[in-house]
Amino acid sequence: MYVLRSIVLLICLACLCGGCAARTTTLANTSWQLVAFGDPQQLTPPVAGSVVTIIFDAQRQIAWGQSGCNDYGGPYSANETQLTISRIDSTARGCASVSLLQQEQQVQRALLTVKAYRMASGQLELTYDDGKIMRWSVLP
Repeated sequence: MYVLRSIVLLICLACLCGGCAARTTTLANTSWQLVAFGDPQQLTPPVAGSVVTIIFDAQRQIAWGQSGCNDYGGPYSANETQLTISRIDSTARGCASVSLLQQEQQVQRALLTVKAYRMASGQLELTYDDGKIMRWSVLP
């Protein structure tokens, strides 16, 4: 009897805690940091020491963040699986290195060609430019 009660209690706790961990299924009001991007068979990590972020502001319908050297932002629209960033405006600070400048250009170009997204296990994956991907983790 004790074992049966313990099992029932564990099942109840599991059901109650099913909602304990926030499971985001929409981009609205989420923040992410780039982990890697490019060809899915050979993803490229960000330049060492750089931070690339994206934040989806649902109230203003703007995606914004840092692309390595500069801040950027632009209007976005999304549904359950599709994402479009229609324009990107950026600050005009210089980059400390050519590799940072190249990364920034690649990231901003990629964001302008994003077509789809999916979220799973605390990661965001954006599909762009004929099958390339950008993989993001939840911003700490």
